[in-house]
Order: sequence, then C-alpha cells, then structure tokens
Amino acid sequence: MIARLLLLTTALMLALSSLASANSVPRWDRHFLIETAEGAHFEIKMGKIAETKGHSREARAAGRVMVRDHSGELHAVQALAKSLGVKLPTGPSIMQEHEIGATSQHTGSAFDRAYARLEVSDHIMDIQSADGEAREGSLMAPRALADKYRLMYQRHLAIFRALAGDVHAN
Repeated sequence: MIARLLLLTTALMLALSSLASANSVPRWDRHFLIETAEGAHFEIKMGKIAETKGHSREARAAGRVMVRDHSGELHAVQALAKSLGVKLPTGPSIMQEHEIGATSQHTGSAFDRAYARLEVSDHIMDIQSADGEAREGSLMAPRALADKYRLMYQRHLAIFRALAGDVHAN
C-alpha cells in the first residue's frame, strides 16, 4: 500500500513538474511558437502544391524555396518548443487549411496569381509577428528565433512581390 502511494505521488509530482514547465513560458512567447509552427506547416504544404501546380517556372521555384526554408524553420521551432515544454500543432491552422484549399482550386496562371497574392500577404504578417515577438517576447530564445527568421520572411516577401509582378497579380 505504501509502495503504491509512493508510486502515485511520484507520478503526480512528475506530471505537475511537466505542467509547471509548460506554464512557465509566457503567453506571448507560447503564442509566437505555436503561430510559427502553424505557419511553417502552411508554407511547406503550400510550397509542395506550388512545386507541382505552379504554371510558371518562377512559381514552382518559389514553392521549392518555401519547402526548403520553412522546413528548416519548423525544425528550429520544434526543437525550441520541446526544450521549453511547449506542445506545438502538427499542421496548419484551420484558416490556413482553408487558404490552401481555395488557392489550390486555381489552375494555370490563375494559380500563380493566387499563390503570389496569398504569399505576399502571409509574409507581411510573418514579419509583423516576428516584430511583435522581438518587442513583446519575454524569453530570449523565442526572440532570437524571431529575429533570425524575420530576415528569411523579408527575402520571401521580395520573391513573392517579384512573382506577383511577373504574373500580373498586383
């Protein structure tokens, strides 16, 4: 009986310790990590679609860049979240899934235009999110991640603004 009680107490303490670790991450930082993971999943999924569905060589190339760069971002955010005890989503948000579905319905040059428009607005939001984390985040590691990937978002925004011009999506 005492052994069972000791085992139960130990299990409870481990569970509470894990919970306390996860709850020690400030809300802003936690939200940033979750949003970044969803965004990376979104970019990888949409990039793979663009690689095959893109009408122009430029749209297909942009898709490859998204898959490559955001796969690296996803691995980085997953490693950081694991070290902080934050559970991340395993895919894009519901809204992002809707955007993927709506964009994927287009074919030919209409797909390229829809993809360029979607990605311009998405990367503007990514930059704003990174800026918010840099200003409001409490923990250094998520702030450093935001700072690192902000540069990538700026590069991607330039790629999609150029694509939007090429496919007359402005």
